[in-house]
Amino acid sequence: MREAYFRLEHSTFNRKDWGYGRVAAAAHYAANQNKRGWSIGLNVPEFHTSQQARDYFLALEQKNTRVNANLGHTIILSLPNELTPEDAKSLVSRFLWKVSMKGQIRVRAWEHLDKPNNPHAHVIIDDHHYQTGKQVAYLSASRSNRAKQGLEPNATEWLRVQWEEAGNELFQERGYQLYFDRRNYLEKGTPEPGQHRGFANDNELSHPPLSTDKLVDVPHGTLQPADPETPAEDALELEGDEDMAGSVRFSGSADPKNILTLLEQLDYATRKMTDRETVRDDIRKTEYELKRAQKYLAEAETRLGDATRAEYNAEVRKDRLTKDGKPVGFGVKVLGFRLRSSKRKQSDNAIERHADAVKTTEREALLVKEHREAVQRVEAHQKSLDDQLFVLDRQLNRIGSDKELDEAVEVMRQGIRDSFAELPREKLDEALEAGRITEEEYEYLMREGAYERSYDVGNSRER
Repeated sequence: MREAYFRLEHSTFNRKDWGYGRVAAAAHYAANQNKRGWSIGLNVPEFHTSQQARDYFLALEQKNTRVNANLGHTIILSLPNELTPEDAKSLVSRFLWKVSMKGQIRVRAWEHLDKPNNPHAHVIIDDHHYQTGKQVAYLSASRSNRAKQGLEPNATEWLRVQWEEAGNELFQERGYQLYFDRRNYLEKGTPEPGQHRGFANDNELSHPPLSTDKLVDVPHGTLQPADPETPAEDALELEGDEDMAGSVRFSGSADPKNILTLLEQLDYATRKMTDRETVRDDIRKTEYELKRAQKYLAEAETRLGDATRAEYNAEVRKDRLTKDGKPVGFGVKVLGFRLRSSKRKQSDNAIERHADAVKTTEREALLVKEHREAVQRVEAHQKSLDDQLFVLDRQLNRIGSDKELDEAVEVMRQGIRDSFAELPREKLDEALEAGRITEEEYEYLMREGAYERSYDVGNSRER
């Protein structure tokens, strides 16, 4: 028996932190016709274009109107290389059935074929019953709420269990000498993994990688200058996440598809870097808000303590009241005037002071409750930001340090400039006519390359 490669990445998006459109964007990427193979789903239609997928999931997102409503989940699954295409599809189908609680929610998965050495699938989940709209799998619920439902408190861990079980069931039924183990190397007691080598370095390939031009391999997380004899063929290895899963290597080859890959990688890196800076700024602002909220809470708690002591001190002594709780002494109204004995005055004043003290205590207790809830809200928001920063750091650290990231972006920009310089517009026209690129990609390359237009996409002929 041999351990199969296990990978499941889970991301969740809520309206408060992400706004509408993030799940729709993930669906748009997953359904890209130039990347995808098969697609399977439950309670979700088949889409002919990625735009249809985006519009469908955006409409689902906009049905959730609560401020902190959960909008959806994305998952990336690595598919074992040892499986046949049919068995890989069957494995994902079993997983969808499990995580949908036997078909109660909307889920769809797309196989991606753009990285032959890294077969994987993108999954979009809308965790609401497809008829009632109520939560089913509680993927965005707190640990305590999931535990009340009898589920594993950690939603991501629960998803990993479902993927592990689905894989091991299929491996056994189909006779594969494989098994999934979701545990990390520490839990298994195995040596810590060394430097990433890549699939191609350890396996005999039955087919070439995406680009077989001269490539300069770059160690994981570092940048390395190209051979002096081939200065225009610098390469970057970028291991992916929800957007760029797998290992992609490229060169400055003047080919439209290679340029699209370069542009895609550049957009990915710059977008993630911008997102990280935005999250860091938000964290700094949240730290200030949290300190201020904690200060207000401490002041309110101090006032509540003072009010509680004042209420205790203002309690009416027993000698000020009769056995039935009424003030002692004589008191009567005559022609609109109150005539009271000295004992009655003392008793009435004591009762009024105590009533005022009780009101003050109640008011301060309410303020303490409001400030405590404010602190909890800020802490929850801070945790969400910390989680986002953790994910972004993990994604970008696969490229390298901040300095290496800047260098990587410059490498990609130079590669794009060199590629456009070597690509005549006629070759771009030929790629469109041959169906190697779509009309949308053609328009994109025309804009990015600043070509003079002489080709009518609508009529597919020279002007």
